[in-house]
Amino acid sequence: MCRNLVLLASILMSAGTWAVEEEVAIREVIQQQLMFTKIPGDTKLDPGIYTGDVYMMWPNGETHRGQNDVVSAFEKYRKQLAKDFTTFEFKAEDLQIRVNGDFAWATTRILMNATTQEKKQPVSDRSWSTFVLNKKDGKWRIAHEHNSPLPPA
Repeated sequence: MCRNLVLLASILMSAGTWAVEEEVAIREVIQQQLMFTKIPGDTKLDPGIYTGDVYMMWPNGETHRGQNDVVSAFEKYRKQLAKDFTTFEFKAEDLQIRVNGDFAWATTRILMNATTQEKKQPVSDRSWSTFVLNKKDGKWRIAHEHNSPLPPA
């Protein structure tokens, strides 16, 4: 009986460790996407953080399908940000992650803080984001992202 309890405790503890390791890897993928838009900065966007058939919907309703389209849209977006802002940064707040095998989903509030080029004024915005991720070949990839604007605070 005691040996069975020790075995059960061991299994439960290893499952918890696995979940923590997976959560850390998923946070890193999401953070990599958010850091790409940081200004100033020179982070490169790794297309490998997306599945080949990724689908993304931005807060303005714009949609992008497929790895190449998503990466191209982010690169275009970053160039426009560099023209409009001296500083720009996205941060994930209250990131909640759930893992089920090779499938995961995450929800978060995305906070945007920036300083305008022209008037040097600070601006901020926020949105809800939901990520769906798949794990393939040992690596988590974003398969879907949906963003919805939040009302002003």
